[in-house]
Amino acid sequence: MLKSLILTTALLVPNVLGFACAVDNAGIKYSQESALKFLDDHGISYKTNWCGSDRKRITCTSFDMINYYTLSAIAGFKKASGCDIFLTGGTELHGSVATDKHYNGFAVDIRTNTCINNYIKTKNGFTYSTSSGCDLYKSGSGLPAGVN
Repeated sequence: MLKSLILTTALLVPNVLGFACAVDNAGIKYSQESALKFLDDHGISYKTNWCGSDRKRITCTSFDMINYYTLSAIAGFKKASGCDIFLTGGTELHGSVATDKHYNGFAVDIRTNTCINNYIKTKNGFTYSTSSGCDLYKSGSGLPAGVN
């Protein structure tokens, strides 16, 4: 069973998983409060650990400065898959600020479940497993999706 899934908006471009996002709003960044409202309004659950929106503390799940496109992609993924979505990571720092897809608002971590696993496995072709145990799947558009 897949343990976690990292989805980036590079993987969730229009038609990759059968849904499209409003690209005209791609540059919009959400505050922590606005992002949480969006997630709540779309029935998407998330990890709360009550340490605020301090994006430089890896132990704090933050959605501050997340891209509109990323939130829309997750909402679209939920709708297309019909799966419950639980976010375990957002815009908190995971590496270098300059290159971190999370910190820059382009990636979220999703707790996998049977529904998500089955959706990914049936909608994408298995490519290979990495030495770290990450299974890579390739979507119909040719873009890879890494899960572990």
